[in-house]
Amino acid sequence: MPNQNRTAPKRATRRQQESSQTQAKTEHHAGDSLDRHTLPPLAELQRNIGNQATLRMVNDGSIQRLMSADAFKASTVLSTDSGLKGLFSKGRNKVDAIDTALAAFHAIDYSQGAPKLTALDAVITECTTYMALGNKQAKRKGGVGTLLAQANAERPWVQQSVPIFAAANSLAKARQMVLFQDQLVPLVLNGTVDVNALNLDVGRELSICVAGLSAQDKQDFIQDDINRLTAMSTNNGLPQITRDVLTEVLANLPQIDLGAGPSGAGLTNKGPTDPKYFVMNTTNRMMGTGERLGSLAHELTHVSISESYSNTNMMWAFNAGLSDDQIKTLSDHRVNQLDQLLALIDGIPGLHDSQKNRMKEQLAYAKRPNLMADANALSAPQLTRFNDLAANGVNWSALVEFDTNVNQCLILMASWGVAHDEPFHTLLQAVAQEAYDARQAG
Repeated sequence: MPNQNRTAPKRATRRQQESSQTQAKTEHHAGDSLDRHTLPPLAELQRNIGNQATLRMVNDGSIQRLMSADAFKASTVLSTDSGLKGLFSKGRNKVDAIDTALAAFHAIDYSQGAPKLTALDAVITECTTYMALGNKQAKRKGGVGTLLAQANAERPWVQQSVPIFAAANSLAKARQMVLFQDQLVPLVLNGTVDVNALNLDVGRELSICVAGLSAQDKQDFIQDDINRLTAMSTNNGLPQITRDVLTEVLANLPQIDLGAGPSGAGLTNKGPTDPKYFVMNTTNRMMGTGERLGSLAHELTHVSISESYSNTNMMWAFNAGLSDDQIKTLSDHRVNQLDQLLALIDGIPGLHDSQKNRMKEQLAYAKRPNLMADANALSAPQLTRFNDLAANGVNWSALVEFDTNVNQCLILMASWGVAHDEPFHTLLQAVAQEAYDARQAG
């Protein structure tokens, strides 16, 4: 439900331009699940890994639960086999059916649901048939047994996806997809489930589902995430600054037209009785609810920045009365804070390397160089000032996206269950507190 007005499309265009010159915006990788009902506790459930890193791992096969066809062939080569490394030995004829079934399984996308399950069952059947043969007839049981164990572990998750993807589009279906996706996250992290299970791309399918919902159902879906953030804001187990930030950004909801779509925030430029701002949040998050919540907090922070500073329609995150020298000093200070945070990420205990990489991408985004001015959101004098300050070394990313990404990281830390006194988390809280205090002062 994006507002069709002057500001909304302009802000989206600026972000598209930015991504063509610098790294892709990372706010949506975070990015990362509170209302779980029968699911594991929040801290365990939310040990997410980053979207970009996960895609790399899917593509390069560095994590795989159900072995590839080539890996299976390699695992079933015997020293007595002939031919090219034994892969084409006549002695392999008893596992040919498994080779075929496994290749067929990998050729089908998880989003196909029922066909994927049928293909997996074919792998299980062929492996089971082989394992029932006598040892003299079946000398490759080591590799076949490993594949069978992997396939049996995979089956519950493929089976669970079938009714979800087969169901008619509805709010209930969207909510089931959210739960299903969030159940997979910790299992992928601990290696129980094939990372390719995420390549059924529940996030993509969820976004398609939500896009097809009625206006009221879309609002109800978005409200689910607002309710999750609201619950976090009163959770005494979270740091005080995390709760304060959420209380702050959620207080602006009466002025916001919320929608599901490409993430962004801006002024609607509508009448006085209409919402002052729009906030869009994409549902296409490979890592599930935690990412949506982090991104939603990010966009809501843009609104808080505007309410605090009223500093241009581009939502500059500093007091409008600062001199050029003060702006440069603030820019340098924030970049230094980001550098300090980045230096501590590798030392965070208990996080997957992909989670750490995700955090690096997040904070690097907040200080990336060459942020483009949104010329359509600035007056001519403002645009001139923007360009002059940029030429003098001001990092505009740190003056537009600093608060937003810091707050988003607070949500990730809460979601991942990182200890409050862990060095990175401790510094993050201090940085977030300083930015929060500045917004409160206006």
